[in-house]
Amino acid sequence: MSRPLVSVLLVVRNGASVIKRCLETIEAQRWRPLELIIIDGDSDDDTVNWIKDNISNYDIPIRIVSNPNKTLASGWNLGIQSAKGDYLIRPDGHSELDPLAIENGVKKLEINPAWSAVGAVLNTKSKGLVAGWIATVLSNPVGVGGSRFRIGVKKDKETDTAVYALYRREVFEKTGRFNEGMKRNQDIEFHKRAQDLGYRFFTSPDVQATYYSRSSANQFLKQAFSNGYWVTRDSGGHLRHLAPLVFVVGMSGISLFNLPLAGLVLSAYLTICLMSYLLISRVWNPLVWSALLILTLGLHISYGLGSLWGCIRRIVG
Repeated sequence: MSRPLVSVLLVVRNGASVIKRCLETIEAQRWRPLELIIIDGDSDDDTVNWIKDNISNYDIPIRIVSNPNKTLASGWNLGIQSAKGDYLIRPDGHSELDPLAIENGVKKLEINPAWSAVGAVLNTKSKGLVAGWIATVLSNPVGVGGSRFRIGVKKDKETDTAVYALYRREVFEKTGRFNEGMKRNQDIEFHKRAQDLGYRFFTSPDVQATYYSRSSANQFLKQAFSNGYWVTRDSGGHLRHLAPLVFVVGMSGISLFNLPLAGLVLSAYLTICLMSYLLISRVWNPLVWSALLILTLGLHISYGLGSLWGCIRRIVG
């Protein structure tokens, strides 16, 4: 009995600095057969030339597809259209799949016909001191809430989204494609449409991937603002994505009418954050506490302000 083909969709733009490591990670997958489709967003660095010069060094078939719109959603859609696999997976150029990620994912879907996709648990890593603090924030529930793919699961768990997921091809054939009008959170919107059709998504501790966090506070906060903005276009029906907006609006309102009460609320918030980093992240250095609290507050405010701006833009058109 032949084994199912898995199509790996890799959307890149100006990825010369990461493409070699990314391809090595994909080639290291234990599962075969694989095909790799690289969807390039008109890179103006050496990405495409490097791939063409080194394509013969890899033992998996590699195709390059041009993505003139340059966005993630358009790239994924082009990759889906080009893919020949029974299963599709779309890792990130800045991520690394565990060598058993695809094999374990296929096995999960083969023995669980009710599953539509299985996503990875992310091990957030960093390069640099600030990036290390950011990675800690992104791995703690007080920073990212109930994002199971970030804080982990002990056993297979049905979730409302799936990251670096292995999908059955049928999901895209019946649900359609990613919304190319959205610059972020396209997967949230897509997964909601798929779930409305009865498709089910799971996160498994047997499917592992490494994610490298942003290296600077500025990049981290800009990303948070953008995520907050786009989640107002479609939160996938999950109100938890709007919690930072409630926090920002609530704190602003309380501060206008009762400043001492606002101080008490902020103190309670910071205390909860501190206890979470102590008990869950096991951080004992007081200097690191301060950095983590500042980054967490910055994350929630930036995300909340992004959502507020998104709401204003929707109202005024």
